[in-house]
Amino acid sequence: MSAPIQTLPFEILSDIMLLAVELDPALQFCMDSMTLSLSQVCSSWRQVALQTPELWLRELPLVRMEPLQTRVASAATTLLLRRSADLPVAIHVCKQLPPMRRGLAQMLDAVHDVAHRWGRLTFVSLGADEEMNMLARVPGGKLQSLKTLDLRLESGEIWTSPNSDVFTSAPHLCDVSLHMENSPGVLPMPWAQLTRLSVNVSTAKLVTSQWLTDVAVHPAVTLEHLEVLDIRMTVRSLGEDLGPFFRRLRLPTLKSLTLSLNFKFAGDIGFASHLAPDLEFFLSHAQKVEKLDLEDCIYAEDMPAILAHTPQLTHLGFADSDVNVAVDDDFLRALTYTGHRLVPKLRDLRLRQLVPKFSETALGDMIKSRWWPDASDDSGVTKLERLTLDWNKTVVNGRFKDGTFTSDFRQALWLYRKQGLRFGGIRTELPEVRVYPGPPSTNSDGTKRSPKKKEKKRKQQ
Repeated sequence: MSAPIQTLPFEILSDIMLLAVELDPALQFCMDSMTLSLSQVCSSWRQVALQTPELWLRELPLVRMEPLQTRVASAATTLLLRRSADLPVAIHVCKQLPPMRRGLAQMLDAVHDVAHRWGRLTFVSLGADEEMNMLARVPGGKLQSLKTLDLRLESGEIWTSPNSDVFTSAPHLCDVSLHMENSPGVLPMPWAQLTRLSVNVSTAKLVTSQWLTDVAVHPAVTLEHLEVLDIRMTVRSLGEDLGPFFRRLRLPTLKSLTLSLNFKFAGDIGFASHLAPDLEFFLSHAQKVEKLDLEDCIYAEDMPAILAHTPQLTHLGFADSDVNVAVDDDFLRALTYTGHRLVPKLRDLRLRQLVPKFSETALGDMIKSRWWPDASDDSGVTKLERLTLDWNKTVVNGRFKDGTFTSDFRQALWLYRKQGLRFGGIRTELPEVRVYPGPPSTNSDGTKRSPKKKEKKRKQQ
């Protein structure tokens, strides 16, 4: 008599295996992975596993390892590529150890032969010669399935494209992340078709001599499909670095913008104020932005003019480590919803690097204007769902770690939380009420204490 599970149709058992593999914590393939375990239960299960190519779609880690590990990884790479049919695969190339040629070349050749199947490519440390040669051998137009690209250059490495159109000719490439220790140089990419771009440069010095002329005489660059732009960089140069970039760029479908700057030179006061009008101009041509996160790049006093161009904004994050221009009452009053309808769809507000420069009244008024316990409201403003306040620990001393608010104000916030408003970084619980026991009702000998003795004892005290 066969087990009931053996009577399951092929499609149902295949779906169960796919769900089991999704729960496997190992994102990369290994010889004791869930996929191999399922394929070795019995002959019928093995046939189901071999006929379900999605089971074998695990990330292929092309990492320099010890000789024995490299030979095992080479065999696993060949196995996965064969059993995953023609489905797109994820490739992760990373240089960790000194060259181990035995087995590595075989792995790289196997992966190169299926370049048309690369769906996601992560390339770490492009100075690795063997790995770079593999990329150089990929002809233009070969990356037909590539959608996601993650390039990471270590310190001292400069991008030199082995094939100028290896990425520009990828018809479906839409998600690009660039993580670099130094200025990258020229990066040929299909910019016009990207929907997400993340740039993280640890040490950036932008040469701005080409921007000395009036930017208005140059045509604007429009990226019609870009929806997510994430720029994080350490700036080591003086002057107007990002202004011309924002003045010339047009992103009509942009939905998310993250801008985080870290200045590593003296005399950076004033840069943020120079950037504010350019960012305002940029957002006036990108009014579909729903998520905006600005860190150390804009002063709080400039935010109202910038937010006036974000009518669709639902998530706002703001941080400024300069205590002289931190969030104050004026900033909170600008966010208080009145007749001017500034960011009417705001649902999530996150303020970081705070110092105690604003009052409880201003914060309370802002919350009250954007919150109501009922499900509906005819004021035209979206109900606030989450408020996060993170204090600047380098400025605020220990007594501010739990918030600067009085117990009465925390009680008011606690009522908001009970009604459904979520808080982060704020202590909203009511102050603990302690009940102390009264004097004992009996004497030491067990007899009942009379009220007169209690009264006499109180007078003596």
